[in-house]
Amino acid sequence: MDAQGTCGILISGAEEIELETFMKAMRKTFSVAGVTVRLFFRGGAGWGLLFLVSALAGFMFFATNANDILLDELRLRLKYSLYSFSVLLNVALIYFACVSLRKDIDERRFHNVTSAPVSRGTVWMGKFLGTLAIGAIAYAAASLTLAACCAGFISNWRSASDVETLRENFFLTYYLNKPDLAAFEREVSKEYGEKRRQLEDRQREDKLKEAAAVAETGGHHHDHGDLEGDTWRARKYLLFEIRRYRQMINPGKTGEWFFDWEPGALRGEHAVLKFKFYSNQRRNKVAGYWTLSGGGKTWRAPFAGYPFVVNELKIPVEKIPKAQRLKLVFHNESDSYLFFPVYHEGIQLLSGHRGIFSNYLSLFAFSLAHMATLVALALAFSSLFSYSVAVFASVMMYVTAAFSGIFANVLRDLSFHDQTLWTEASRRIIEFGLWLTGGAEPFPVNGWFSDGLAIPVASLLSSEGLGYALYLAIVVAVGIWALRVKEIDKIPQA
Repeated sequence: MDAQGTCGILISGAEEIELETFMKAMRKTFSVAGVTVRLFFRGGAGWGLLFLVSALAGFMFFATNANDILLDELRLRLKYSLYSFSVLLNVALIYFACVSLRKDIDERRFHNVTSAPVSRGTVWMGKFLGTLAIGAIAYAAASLTLAACCAGFISNWRSASDVETLRENFFLTYYLNKPDLAAFEREVSKEYGEKRRQLEDRQREDKLKEAAAVAETGGHHHDHGDLEGDTWRARKYLLFEIRRYRQMINPGKTGEWFFDWEPGALRGEHAVLKFKFYSNQRRNKVAGYWTLSGGGKTWRAPFAGYPFVVNELKIPVEKIPKAQRLKLVFHNESDSYLFFPVYHEGIQLLSGHRGIFSNYLSLFAFSLAHMATLVALALAFSSLFSYSVAVFASVMMYVTAAFSGIFANVLRDLSFHDQTLWTEASRRIIEFGLWLTGGAEPFPVNGWFSDGLAIPVASLLSSEGLGYALYLAIVVAVGIWALRVKEIDKIPQA
């Protein structure tokens, strides 16, 4: 046999050894995961968790009320139930992950396991997969409870016609398309910058006049700063006014919006134009017509309806222009001034559809991905710190991530303040906190699912998938590294 053949055999043998080693490591990992799940249920905690999340899901479903319209009742009840049992499950998983690893270390069972031919990294990954499996089982149990609640609620509904509408409006879910506001925002930002300078000039002049008037009377002028926040609130209201004014549709005028979408993704018989508008004449009916154009083709439909309510128009798929950028126009033929709140779901195009079960599978997958991050964080902190510190740090990461929307609003409000050292330091701290907990932020799938919107899997993966995968990989790597290099006998006891 020549040297080349001998070399090929050696390489092939090495690959087989590596594959066999990898398979052994995976079997050990799954073995640890299986033991974690069995011990969890054997001790009764698993059955308790399944009962709690299922009971909470069912309780919130029947404790919630909407407007006595079947579709709205189902959607609101699902929303409250999903959010409530998800929070309970996530906190429970954080707690169980910390207990699982720290208890083994503190009670020295971890020493016995790792003295066998099982690496610390294998134990860490096994506990990660086992705890995640527990979360998946509990989530599925709560989901089955909600499915049973929905089925019972629908079967006992008094109107058969309302139940029939669910076939199209509940059991089918639609993809949400929002108007492109990039060009509009650039125009608003330019005007806001100019008017903000004018506003600040007026505010300085008013302060000077006030100081001069006080000096003339011989009194004392005490400037304690903007304690009531009138200055930054005026700037914030100025931006709101500019946006509202630029979106105002005068009598006999038109408003237009642009949408980007993939025409090849259209499914079913029709798309839905969903909109809400405000008017200076609340009780008067508004008349006009809509047009949707692009690629040399235009769809047109008349409209007559009242403001302050949600309106819907169905657009036949064959009438929709086959273009990637569409122009939607409303022609106001009434004597009212109209305003569509596009920043608050004022105009939506719902296109294509998928079944509710397929949508649930996407909900389950993204919820499981979020649970994976929380479990990894809890195990990583347990590898680094004592039990009490690990639980506290994990819960704080979860709470900060869950309330990231509130912190984002605080950041927006800070942008209207004078940029002092304090406001700049506050902004930096909040931005760092949001960056640090970004991977633990839940995907917005609960709201989409309960609102009857198809979860945009491809869009979520392209916009957040890479960042999430990197965050999870870093947390897992840090957790395994900490457990492998740390002298576990010297980890502070809880």
